Amino acid sequence: MTNTTMRAYRHQKIADILAIAWACNDADSDNPPKWTTPSMAGDVVTPLFKAVRGLLDADYDDWLVAGGTNFIRSDFKDQVIDQITDDSVQEGYNVTSIIDYVLANEGN
Repeated sequence: MTNTTMRAYRHQKIADILAIAWACNDADSDNPPKWTTPSMAGDVVTPLFKAVRGLLDADYDDWLVAGGTNFIRSDFKDQVIDQITDDSVQEGYNVTSIIDYVLANEGN
């Protein structure tokens, strides 16, 4: 696979994880998904977001190789996660858009 294909694949996998995270987060809502339990809101969602943060390392590393400057890895991840959370992202192309936006604005 090319780097572009791998990037799209990784972003789709992030979106897949996020879809599960949102469903598990809704486990303690008034209308929870039938396959969830209330404990999933805390027990499952936190590790899923840790997985998303880990998958973001590749985008940060690619950006560094391309000549990125003055952006701390943790700040990048925090900004991406904030954007993802604000938009309740569940599609790969939205993950790509958010990452591209955050990298283009380099911590602004």
